[in-house]
Parts: sequence; structure tokens; C-alpha cells
Amino acid sequence: MTEAESAFLTEVGARICARRQQVGLTQADLARLSGLDRAYVNRLERGLNAPTILVLARLGKILEITVSELTAGLSWPE
Repeated sequence: MTEAESAFLTEVGARICARRQQVGLTQADLARLSGLDRAYVNRLERGLNAPTILVLARLGKILEITVSELTAGLSWPE
């Protein structure tokens, strides 16, 4: 993974984390509601895993945010 790709995933993860906190959920809550492992949610929030579009959509539904809102202003690194 390049440094630019890592920065991209870190920003997406930070946005997931910030939104989760805004709606008052813990990582465990988000994991349970989304059917994902809590450790995986943690790795997503830290930018260590690259979520699929389906995972982003699933998380977005729970967090009441769209995939486009989660990624607004971000460009995939070249």
C-alpha cells in the first residue's frame, strides 16, 4: 500500500469514527448492528483495512450517512 493510499484509508476511517461518535455508538455497538467483527471496525477506523463499497453502505445505513458523504472531497490517490 502506498503512503497516499494509506492516507486515504486513514481519512475514511476517521470519518467513520467521527460519525459513530456523533450518533453515540461504541465500536462494539457498530460492529453488532452491522454484523461485523469489532476488531475489524477498529481496523477500519484506524485506516488499516480497506472497506468494500458494501461495507461502507452497511455502515452508512447504521450511521445515517451516505457513502458519498463519507468520501466527499476525497480522490483516490494516483
